[in-house]
Amino acid sequence: MTKDVRTCKSTDEIEDIARLMKKYNISCLPVVDGDDLKGLITTDRISHLISNY
Repeated sequence: MTKDVRTCKSTDEIEDIARLMKKYNISCLPVVDGDDLKGLITTDRISHLISNY
């Protein structure tokens, strides 16, 4: 089990999230607000968002 879970916030910029995912070679990040899980963001979703930008 992973002890040091990487997370992002719903207010984080997509570019910053993508950099974090690339740096740690991960394809999915939990989106949190404090201690509350709000959802997940994936590399596929980021690719979709960027391609529509």
